[in-house]
Amino acid sequence: MTMRLEAAFARPLTREQRTSFLLVVSALAKTQRIRFVRGDQGAMVSGEALSARHLRQVLEAEGIAVEWVRTSLDEAQLATVEDGPEGAGKERVRPIGR
Repeated sequence: MTMRLEAAFARPLTREQRTSFLLVVSALAKTQRIRFVRGDQGAMVSGEALSARHLRQVLEAEGIAVEWVRTSLDEAQLATVEDGPEGAGKERVRPIGR
């Protein structure tokens, strides 16, 4: 399921922070598209089953302060996301030979 995450920052990102954001977020296996909005004070990330919690953790580990991260999914749908809080241990595809 493709979804959208929106992240907001207290101040517009500097050029270095923007580059770090692009590198870190695009390295996530499920990211499909990144777009900066509101004069680099926000970002929209589209991808397959991305977790808002995981995005926040990755950005904080990189030293990019995030005000908030919102997801386009409701709570019931979020539970089915692989990286979501309740779907973390579930296998979505059963490997061959099991």
